[in-house]
Amino acid sequence: MTTSKARTRSLADWFLLGYTANPDGIALRVGTVELSYQHLHDRARRAAAGILAVTGPVRPRVGVLARRSAEGYVGVLAAALCGGAAVPLNPDFPAPRLRQMVAAAGVSVLVADESGLAMLQSAPEVLRDLPVAVGMDGPADLGPESWSDPAAVAYVLFTSGSTGAPKGVPVTNSQVDHYLHVVHERYSFQPTDVFSQNFDLTFDLAMFDMFAAWGCGGTLVTIPSTAMASLPRYLERHGVTVWFSAPSAIALARRWKRLEPGAFPTLRWSLFCGEPLLAVDAADWQAAAPLSTVENLYGPTELTISCSAHRWDPEASPAQSVNGIVSIGALHRGLEFVLLDHSGTVTEGTGELCVAGPQTFSGYLDPRHDEGRFVEHAGTRWYRTGDLVRVNAQGELNFLGRHDRQVQVRGVRIELAEVDHAVSSCDGVVQAVTLQAADGELVAFYTGEVRDSAALIRELACVLPRTAIPGELRHLDAFPLNSNGKIDQAALRTKAATPQRSATVMTALPGPESRRLLDRQASRESSARAYPVHSPIAIAGGEGSYLRDADGNVFLDFLTGAGVLALGHNHPDLVAAAHAQLDVHTHLLDFPSEAKDTFTDLILGTLPPAMRGRYKIHFCGPTGADGVDAAIKLCKTHTGRGEVIAFQGGFHGSTQSTLAVSGLVGPKEPVQNMLPGVAFFPYSSCFACPLGLKPDSCSVNCVQYLENALDDVNGGLRRPAAVLLELVQGEGGVVPARKEFAQRVRDLTRRLGIPLVVDEVQSGCGRTGTWFAFEQYGIEPDVVVLSKALGGGHPVSVILYHERLDRWESGAHTGTFRGNQLAFAAGAELMRVFERDRVLDNVREISSRLLNGLYELASEHEFIGDVRGLGMMLGAEVISHQGHSAHEIAALLHSTCLRRGLLFELAGRNDNVLRFLPPLNLTAREAHEALDILRATFTEVGADLKPREIKR
Repeated sequence: MTTSKARTRSLADWFLLGYTANPDGIALRVGTVELSYQHLHDRARRAAAGILAVTGPVRPRVGVLARRSAEGYVGVLAAALCGGAAVPLNPDFPAPRLRQMVAAAGVSVLVADESGLAMLQSAPEVLRDLPVAVGMDGPADLGPESWSDPAAVAYVLFTSGSTGAPKGVPVTNSQVDHYLHVVHERYSFQPTDVFSQNFDLTFDLAMFDMFAAWGCGGTLVTIPSTAMASLPRYLERHGVTVWFSAPSAIALARRWKRLEPGAFPTLRWSLFCGEPLLAVDAADWQAAAPLSTVENLYGPTELTISCSAHRWDPEASPAQSVNGIVSIGALHRGLEFVLLDHSGTVTEGTGELCVAGPQTFSGYLDPRHDEGRFVEHAGTRWYRTGDLVRVNAQGELNFLGRHDRQVQVRGVRIELAEVDHAVSSCDGVVQAVTLQAADGELVAFYTGEVRDSAALIRELACVLPRTAIPGELRHLDAFPLNSNGKIDQAALRTKAATPQRSATVMTALPGPESRRLLDRQASRESSARAYPVHSPIAIAGGEGSYLRDADGNVFLDFLTGAGVLALGHNHPDLVAAAHAQLDVHTHLLDFPSEAKDTFTDLILGTLPPAMRGRYKIHFCGPTGADGVDAAIKLCKTHTGRGEVIAFQGGFHGSTQSTLAVSGLVGPKEPVQNMLPGVAFFPYSSCFACPLGLKPDSCSVNCVQYLENALDDVNGGLRRPAAVLLELVQGEGGVVPARKEFAQRVRDLTRRLGIPLVVDEVQSGCGRTGTWFAFEQYGIEPDVVVLSKALGGGHPVSVILYHERLDRWESGAHTGTFRGNQLAFAAGAELMRVFERDRVLDNVREISSRLLNGLYELASEHEFIGDVRGLGMMLGAEVISHQGHSAHEIAALLHSTCLRRGLLFELAGRNDNVLRFLPPLNLTAREAHEALDILRATFTEVGADLKPREIKR
């Protein structure tokens, strides 16, 4: 296709090029919606007619209040067809920000999709006086003559502003026309090309996607966030040939384990823009897309989408990178640059990049925003990008960092001064300074009143887009100052890199607000409630390894929702995954979905290699007890037998059937007619051996007892349907089984054809230092039960079982809530975070520190009889001392630790075991803090334990 320039083309002209070349081809694919060029043209003409019916024959500024929907793309095109300018507006933006954007751009009419209309209904005051155009038949445009005016504005986009008001960037027909000529000449796009569309419509890179595709007659395909989980399959299914995204998509694909060599064979162009591209990311993507040419594009909105490009060469480009960042290349045809030093003087070699040429915008909608953004030199007006660059030996540019306080957060340019302004405007805040931390997230420091972080974030969400809201807000009594009396930015950066949180208890427990909520709970909830009876606090929020009660007390959490919160409270990646899934669907029974399919891939992939391909998965109800129930039912169906063997001290749930197979007698006593046919055998509880033997000489008689009973034809025990085993008894007192015990149980059950069910509800998902505890025992169970941490904080349970056991008929075991899509999304993200952050390595390292610290404390205090555990399942067994019972001392230790800010629970037969289930991403500092609290508590309680006469 030729793109020779006869006159200035508008966006409408560029669309008509593709429409003329390929009228019956697919122009747009959004989910299941597919529009040909003819259909898209017809819909856009109808929308344009509706716009002109409202505005009359003028060049309207058209607000496109839409997400990446068919209506949104139609709205952008309709604005062009009627000679107007599109002003994309995200319905998810805070209402005050939308109001500012609409006013600044002079929007006179809206085009809205379903989400935009919903936003208008919920917050009509935001855009109260603006009419919403409805598609209609009639004159649809002002004619090609109106389109081709070079000075006419094609679209208006907004960037972050230092005063708190977004800065409007008007881009004209001539600027975008020059740019589109450059890219079509550079890439030779064809009607057979299929283009990805990753960017929000408010991001100028979306304009590239639309009009690069439509200018050649190609197909534009939106990439939903959920597609990243199965990206190779998604790209192949849609035949995508041109990929364009922010570089952060590479890290996301790697996290999803979708960046294997050769993963993207359909791509012929891979383009990245919006933030620095790392050389290692470029190399990995090139390997995944070997038939594709990879390019790194650069350019702020003010320079029309992109203004330079570097073509990745696997041999040469790594050496040309600086600080691991790929070169941003040479400027596009027709553009020129100069460099400014720190004083604003033109220099050579290294300096702030300033660009002039046919893509440079003429100024912001508000002329006040132009101040400091342009420089006059040699009779030319140059736009100051604020980016520091260096000219390399090849004559290309290397990005070195920012000259001002603009940063990139997930590809979006943020003016830190705007965030400062927003935080400073919050109630009680006097001053704020925002920095970008090493992980790319924003950290805001503020002075004034101490504010609850969650409340501050809610307040900021009313004025800032989501990407601009700091991930952490820290209160300071005063800002550190340097020798010149200015705020010491270096000191703040050091603070940002230093963990802030620590356990702090300021009130008696419970505090007044907690007491109020606890009293209300007691008056209305059943007497079966448990945790708040022993730990009397009401929870207000949590972050990482800490939670906060209703009175502002902060606790280091070694309970973590009984092991559910493997990565602590509100891990941002898990929260984001669940939020993204909310926009898709939340409940699907057992229908397949992308979220479920990805989750299944990942969980089956965690099995040891020898087990993969031979094990199936069944989704149960939401609790671990549901999973145990399903496992027993599966084994009974397979074997045709009815009895079950379980172990003394075990705990498998609180339903009637799971209580029946649990060793703890206390909860069973009030419940009659338990599940029959359960036999209990001794467990390898070596500290308190049920057979009264010593570990060094017992020959593991506990398992020999089971062997004898099953092998004895006169023993009165029929061959069971299953043997149910915990490899680490949690509720039973954190008791890891001896390796020989577990292996002999496995050998026995295999020899006798009895399915072995391993309950990993608590020990699974990395808790013990391997994904499954059974990996450390060298055994292969027939059935594995998983729950708790598996759903990333959301309820789900599954059983993984050998395929030979799969004799169920359709519908043989169902459950309404077995299709929890939020759990699938968050659980999949959990597994990716484990891989990315090497969480299992952390479990092994930090648990060793904790265990050694507990051993040291036990050696110093006679009331600690045993320390044991596996990974982050740790326990310290309290024994009677000086006439005080083990339970009495344990309860005193528990309450004193809580008062000092450490939350955990008691376990064991007599509630005499201090049971620790810390987050698996616990830091060394947090582990040290926990040991300090335990040390102080043990010392205090030990000093208070006066000898008591023992009555005989």
